[in-house]
Amino acid sequence: MNYNELVILGLLMEGPRHGYDLKQLIKKRAMGEYINLATSSMYKTLNRLETAGDIKARSEKTGSRPERQVYHVTPQGEERLKELIQKALHTAEPYYDPLNAALTFAQYIPRDAVITALQKRKQTSEQAVYYMQGILEHLQAATKQEYGVDPFYAQAILKYGIKMMDAAEEWLAETIRDLERKDS
Repeated sequence: MNYNELVILGLLMEGPRHGYDLKQLIKKRAMGEYINLATSSMYKTLNRLETAGDIKARSEKTGSRPERQVYHVTPQGEERLKELIQKALHTAEPYYDPLNAALTFAQYIPRDAVITALQKRKQTSEQAVYYMQGILEHLQAATKQEYGVDPFYAQAILKYGIKMMDAAEEWLAETIRDLERKDS
């Protein structure tokens, strides 16, 4: 599953854009909170999609700005996007959190250090949930016209993220309590 292809094709379905526009759109919609698309990866993906025939580029020059490539989705790319969406909707990808590796070997550092680190992680998670709730409230007030597309799915993504982080916070609290009670 190529996550970057899905994101780029999806954004280009809204209309032709150049690379900078794609990055700005991701920023405007706060998609960076749940989509990780580095600029270098984005341009490699654009090149790969163009080579595959899923998008086409045309050169555009505006005023005194340098010439830039504007990309649009081809009919083949529309079909590819539909396939990627279907695959992503029904396929659960494994998630490898570095926390798992750290906990595997946590017995090699003092328990107090593990507890402190987990408490810090829980605090960071709580702050992230608070931040995401603010974005969600903003999206709930946004119109399709302001956001560029119907904000329903972005709201659903944020709700999912908040629920997942709430569950992680609950697990962290339980693990911290268990560690504090654990015999040496």
